[in-house]
Amino acid sequence: MFKQVATSSVFPAFLATLVLWSFNFSIYGLASATIFSAIAFPVAIVLRAVISYLLILFRDRFKTAEALSFLMFVFTGLAVGGLIPLLVIGNKYLTVSDWDIYGVYGLYGSLCIVYVVLHAATVAL
Repeated sequence: MFKQVATSSVFPAFLATLVLWSFNFSIYGLASATIFSAIAFPVAIVLRAVISYLLILFRDRFKTAEALSFLMFVFTGLAVGGLIPLLVIGNKYLTVSDWDIYGVYGLYGSLCIVYVVLHAATVAL
């Protein structure tokens, strides 16, 4: 199971970091985007490993419909991705009116979760 979790967490973390870098590069420039992405990559690996482990464990223990587990983990990725800026930056600088930041990070989280779900589906076969 460790090999499955490792393979399903490294590529989504790399994908999230690459998308985050491209988003930050257009706003902050090369140096800031590279430093922030280098800091975000290990955090993304740990979060993806935890979510991948939970997904594979969930699919092994409970035999639910694929559509239900897919929707559950996409919404989990959306929620966790949306909470990341709040946890990293803090509520002092972000307010509820910053929906665009929460939405972009939530979409990043959902994008990476879709890869994890697809990887878990191929592992289950």
